[in-house]
Amino acid sequence: MQRFLSYFCAVFLIGMGSAQATEILTVYSYRQPFLVEHLFDKFAAETGIEVEVLYAKKGLIERLKLEGANSPADILLSSNSLRLLEAKDAGLTQAITSAAVAEKIPTALRDVDNHWIGLTRRGRVLYANRNTVTEGSVTDYWDILQSDYRLCLRPWRHAYNVSLVAYLMESVGEAKTEEWIRGVQARLGRKPQGNDRAQIRAVNAGECDIALANSYYFGVMQADPKQAGDTENVVSIFPTLAQKHGTFGFVSGLALLKSADNREAAIKLVEFMVSSKAQKIYAEVNHEFPASGADKSPDEAKLDSKPMAQIFAKRSAALDLINRVVD
Repeated sequence: MQRFLSYFCAVFLIGMGSAQATEILTVYSYRQPFLVEHLFDKFAAETGIEVEVLYAKKGLIERLKLEGANSPADILLSSNSLRLLEAKDAGLTQAITSAAVAEKIPTALRDVDNHWIGLTRRGRVLYANRNTVTEGSVTDYWDILQSDYRLCLRPWRHAYNVSLVAYLMESVGEAKTEEWIRGVQARLGRKPQGNDRAQIRAVNAGECDIALANSYYFGVMQADPKQAGDTENVVSIFPTLAQKHGTFGFVSGLALLKSADNREAAIKLVEFMVSSKAQKIYAEVNHEFPASGADKSPDEAKLDSKPMAQIFAKRSAALDLINRVVD
């Protein structure tokens, strides 16, 4: 009996040691599995820390609010930093204190209190029909007001367009932004409708000459044999603004949640995600640009460097302006 008890205790302690050695992090992700699964696998292989992911297109912030301090989630991952800001405003996040993160990610692409950080960027760019738009005639957001080109865009009140209007307001002021909105309205080739890919298809088909859409959609479509044909007549333009500001760029990123019960391991994952190798893989797989800004491409260099916090602060005013100007 004594020998059996000794054996049982030894097995139990070995089991406990294994359980303690295997750390698990939980990520709530608005980003699709194919974008991040391979990165989490690499992280687990390097650190021994496993990553469990809950994927969803919507509702994760509402879920976090309901779960409160009992939430199993350690990190929130999003393609839209507005959701990260929403999580912070709801009191769901905490500061990311890491010298490695601060060194890699520019201040402009981080929350002012470091509750969230950017991981990748993409531009809100112009797409032109190569057969109807003269090369070089449109290089600035303002140029589309100086032409007779037909324009396409998704509904004005979508978050992408509201954020662009907020960027315009922060850059050139409300009066000039109102002028721009009215000018775009007057040149619409059709009623605002559809998603960003639909705008690119409309330009390709000749329904519009120029459209507004995010840069990564074009890369995704070109890489997909089923969609590549919808890009054949289209060229992308990373425009300036009033010839002195850059292309407006969105940020995808992550936030460290208050509910994280293993903060040290969570910080390790954040530091891995901003490492050079992870940044390169994460950006390339979705045709985006690394937030770290290493080895900038010519297009990436055109993205404006204004702090995202300044732009976000204008979003409410931007929506008010849209509601006032657009029927």
